[in-house]
Amino acid sequence: MRDYLRDKDGDIDFVKFCSGHIEQLRLEKRDGTANNHRAIKNSLIDYFKKEKISINEIHSNMLVSYVRYLKHSREMIRVNQLGKNVTTIEQGLSDSGLHNHMGDLRTLFNEARRHYNNDDLGILRNPCIKTTFILLQ
Repeated sequence: MRDYLRDKDGDIDFVKFCSGHIEQLRLEKRDGTANNHRAIKNSLIDYFKKEKISINEIHSNMLVSYVRYLKHSREMIRVNQLGKNVTTIEQGLSDSGLHNHMGDLRTLFNEARRHYNNDDLGILRNPCIKTTFILLQ
């Protein structure tokens, strides 16, 4: 209750949430799902060009633009095992790849909804979380 009251009006950092969720998946030995979700997190960071993304920035108009972004070749910068930035060019996603990618994003978003909202108690830290992915169902 203390944490809820402290954080109830705070902005939700979706990247931070994803990182925590991915870590939990790894602890549960669900490495395949963790890797898929890490790809989603990294893709969002590439799209927004920043490491902190408010959950309020993920909305229906953004999703339309994001789909267009994913369909085209794009530059990705990742840190390799030596700690150096490596730039690669990633081809656009196929229709099936896009379907899987957006399904994984919806799964992460729904996990955030379950984590931050409690419909039974009427707790909606962010009503946006409840409605954004209706478009993708």
